[in-house]
Amino acid sequence: MNVVDGTATPNEPDPPVGGSSKSLLDHCRHEMVWMAALWTVLLVWVVGCCWSIGYTPPGQVTPLVWGMPAWALWGVFLPWLVATVATIWFVLFRMIDDPLGEHVAAENGAEPDEESDASAG
Repeated sequence: MNVVDGTATPNEPDPPVGGSSKSLLDHCRHEMVWMAALWTVLLVWVVGCCWSIGYTPPGQVTPLVWGMPAWALWGVFLPWLVATVATIWFVLFRMIDDPLGEHVAAENGAEPDEESDASAG
């Protein structure tokens, strides 16, 4: 959020107001949609690529890239690498650390700590 004028940038969701359950749920839903979309895209990539490259007609040699079958490189290794990089990017730049504050402490029967009191107020 822009501190000067209070506007949110397009890639930054609004921060939770007081750590309310609705904002926590919204952030969880937002993160779930990102991860489910990434998983779906990579699933289609892996299945499609391995299916199209991995099955060679009888009598043909499986093409090799860097000493490994082409389907393994393009259909398994590359999507794994993309998933790793995308997950690291998401965790560092998109995932929001919500203050849980009194919600969690009250549910656990414990007193809220000073840090959550400061962030909630």
